[in-house]
Amino acid sequence: AQKCGLESTPKLYHVAYDLDDLASAVSAAEATAKIAEDKFDGKLHVLVNNAGASVAQYQLTKQGVEANTGRNFLAPHLLTEKLLPLMKAAATSTYKPRCVFVASLGYCLTLDYDPQRLLEKPEEGGAPEGALKFDESGKFVGSTVDLVANYGRAK
Repeated sequence: AQKCGLESTPKLYHVAYDLDDLASAVSAAEATAKIAEDKFDGKLHVLVNNAGASVAQYQLTKQGVEANTGRNFLAPHLLTEKLLPLMKAAATSTYKPRCVFVASLGYCLTLDYDPQRLLEKPEEGGAPEGALKFDESGKFVGSTVDLVANYGRAK
């Protein structure tokens, strides 16, 4: 901080939320906005999204989306979308706020993410047709390998 000419060390705030619930992402954005309003004139200078969880068994988020996609893609992106106005407020002609998405090499597992399929079949998390296996009753009968691939799609 001193090397950058700051007189004091910047304060970091941690806002946790449930990655399985998009409503929780909205609540986290609201909590962050309150901190920004109370302490920083409604400005957010840095946002670090460090969401990450590889779900080894088939699960759905509260909104019915395959859990790897909901946790690693939808929730952090929704949070970011809600916080963009605060980041834009912090921008000047000489300073640009930063938004960082921490990821893993999991994104290398597959390159076949299909956003249209995510809209049509959120319970499959954007996997190509037939990539996740379900029986006639809708129960997941695929393998852990199928879910690891969906983890990669979500990154």
